[in-house]
Amino acid sequence: MTRSRHLKTAFLAGLVAATASSSVLAASSPFGDSSKWRDELLKEAPVANPADIPKNSTLWDAHQAGTLTYGGSKTQKLFSLQNPITGQLEGFDATMALLLAKYLTGKPSVNEKIVTSETREALLNNKTVQAVFYTYSITPERDKKVDFAGPYLVAGQSIAVRTDTNDIHDLADLKKRHVCVTKGGTAYLTMTKRVPSASLITLESSSECEQALRDGRVDAEVQDRPVLLGQVAKGGIKVVGKTITYEPYGIGLPNSSPQSVKFVNNWLKLIIKDGIWQKAIDHTLGQVEKAKIAPPVPGKNMMPKLGLN
Repeated sequence: MTRSRHLKTAFLAGLVAATASSSVLAASSPFGDSSKWRDELLKEAPVANPADIPKNSTLWDAHQAGTLTYGGSKTQKLFSLQNPITGQLEGFDATMALLLAKYLTGKPSVNEKIVTSETREALLNNKTVQAVFYTYSITPERDKKVDFAGPYLVAGQSIAVRTDTNDIHDLADLKKRHVCVTKGGTAYLTMTKRVPSASLITLESSSECEQALRDGRVDAEVQDRPVLLGQVAKGGIKVVGKTITYEPYGIGLPNSSPQSVKFVNNWLKLIIKDGIWQKAIDHTLGQVEKAKIAPPVPGKNMMPKLGLN
């Protein structure tokens, strides 16, 4: 074989390998290529009358800047996961942020800031971010620090174990077990109050807890059911037992901004009425949740039921 022919063969082999690798990466997205359905959804999404946007608010700042700066995650499957090919965040929370951005600015322009359960309140109140979409359970303690619009989704905690685990079915089975929860999350309260004998491992994110469970460093993970469903989709993990709590998710806004809360709640009611919310949920969480996910009622049933008393 001549040198030029050898180089050509090597080039073609590399091209085939790269194409195959890209296909595998694309298939690794929990909901395939989200750009198509999301682009269509954003085309039909509403735009607010600027006169309705509260002045002297972070939402007005977003409108004037032409982009929404929000806090979120890049590792939460089904909610906000970074696509390895496009670099874009995909999932329900990421889509909701784009929809709100379009409502505020006329285009789905966002600036994502990665936050954690422990940094959300501080970044909202120092105006680093204008809103937070981060599976943000509304609690009385958090409600004192920031304002919440919503709920935009209702969830509850569940237990996840490895698929070869058959002796864990409910909270009672977690006694004296190693269990992972996220720092600053409501699952920490559930475990310390309801299963005090469990040995808790607290990590920064649900993705870290997922890895600890897969690695065998813990026996179980307690987390919001929708988050766990994203982990189940990858295989090797299953959700057991019934939902433990009732937890409404809110859109985090800076403290003492009631007009912003009213504005965002009106937007939520609009996209629920128009079916846009349902399309977003069906293309994300609806891909792994067998039961139909019903829309919440913004401004109603805002407080969680954790069963701590």
